[in-house]
Formats: sequence, structure tokens, C-alpha cells
Amino acid sequence: SETRWNTAAGFHVSLRLLVGKAEFPTLLEAMFNMLRDEDLLVRMTIFEHFHKIYISLNLSHYEDLVLKKLEMFFGDLISLVSGNWRMQQVFAEQVEKCIQFFPALYLREHLLPPLLQIAEEGV
Repeated sequence: SETRWNTAAGFHVSLRLLVGKAEFPTLLEAMFNMLRDEDLLVRMTIFEHFHKIYISLNLSHYEDLVLKKLEMFFGDLISLVSGNWRMQQVFAEQVEKCIQFFPALYLREHLLPPLLQIAEEGV
């Protein structure tokens, strides 16, 4: 658990250094594994750096792959943050920091529905 937390805490820095040098799908899969980690602290830590990670991923030549993977993640978002106001708050803050990098149609179809559901939950 501590190793996964340390990895999550520095993942945005590692990613910035490795984009273009390491196998990109492997890096992407590592991020999604941490976003779904069983340990709340690991998930919270990776969420806290989501905008930095997304911007690094968005600057790569794999934007379509990133958006497709995020589509699956946003589908799981409700279960990942449900009942935890702090996770919801952190995620909303992170999305606000990188929202301009998402295509408008993508936001409407994939991000807005789970965000509305989180808002309606009212934790």
C-alpha cells in the first residue's frame, strides 16, 4: 500500500519524463489501475494530480487512446467517488483545471452525466 501511494504521489512527474520514451499504453494502464486502487489514499493521491497527468497525456500523440480510456473511467466514476465528499471535491477541482483540453462533445457525452449524478447525490 505504501509503495502504491508513493507511486501515485510521483506518477505525474514520472509520466512527464516517460511520455515518448516508454510504452504509452503501459503508462496509461498504470494510471487507471491507481485510479481504481482498493486503497482510498492511493486513489485520492492520484486524483489530486489528475489535471497534471491529463495534460501530459493530452500532449502526447495518443489523444484518441487517452479519451477512449477516460470514457471507461468516467463510466466507473460514480462507484469510485460515491459517498466520499472529499473524493468528489478533489475530482471536481481537478476537472476544472483541465476541462478546456476536452472536446465539447466528449464533455457532454462522457463527463457531464457522472458529474450531474454526483451533484444530485449531495454527499
